[in-house]
Amino acid sequence: MRPVQPVDREEVARFLRTRPADNAYLLGQVTRGTREEALGGTLVGWWERGRLAGVALFGSNLVLSHGVSAAGVRALADAAAASDWVIKVVVGPDEVVRGFVEALAVAPGRVQLERGGQVLLQVDRDTLRRDARSVELRPALPSECDRMMAIDLEMVREELGIDPFSEDLEAFQRGWERRIAEWRAWVVGAVGGPIACKVDQAAVAPEVVQLAGVYTAPARRRQGLGRGAVGEMCHLLLREVPRVALYVNRDNAVALALYRSLGFYEVGRVRSVWLSPA
Repeated sequence: MRPVQPVDREEVARFLRTRPADNAYLLGQVTRGTREEALGGTLVGWWERGRLAGVALFGSNLVLSHGVSAAGVRALADAAAASDWVIKVVVGPDEVVRGFVEALAVAPGRVQLERGGQVLLQVDRDTLRRDARSVELRPALPSECDRMMAIDLEMVREELGIDPFSEDLEAFQRGWERRIAEWRAWVVGAVGGPIACKVDQAAVAPEVVQLAGVYTAPARRRQGLGRGAVGEMCHLLLREVPRVALYVNRDNAVALALYRSLGFYEVGRVRSVWLSPA
């Protein structure tokens, strides 16, 4: 196991492309580059018998790839325990994250929330329904950053029941400023008026775009806004990439029905674990 170097970039990209939906976030980060200033963390590779067999991004969000063996999971957990990173979230394929958290020997009191078996969905040009469109969907503007942050915090508190961002609001704001500048935050609502719905792009790579942060204001729900906004976002993205992915809590029957009605289909399972400071 060692940090990924620029010379490893193509090998890492080839490995991640074998399961693009599972590895969407890591593919998006590698698309930016492999240096720490581009990644916001340290990208680590696990090689077995000279072949790359796993990738992880070490930062406040620790993101694991598919296919990491039990030995690789233990080695990555040992590295995480020895690192200076304050890990807030561990996310990745369900079984890989399960093994990682067990190997890390996280004290039960540190686990704020654990969501296993989240359904990983993807849609492609052949399965996307043509009827779901929205002429109102537009990129969020820099002047709307504060409003987008407030909506996102409201969404997270409603969905998770915890607030993982309040301890570092500056980093949270920087992330939103970059997302808006890169046209990865889209909304339904007139400029200067209330935002009725939002759809974010959590990761962007030539192989896949991962959506996240889909949220409709409570007063505007059950009006088809979310379905139209996500459908329009997928229509726009699938002109450029072969697939769009997202994951959703397995108990969220309403969201699962909405995404499946758009042509999304299951391709895997995801586990997310939120940790409090040690």
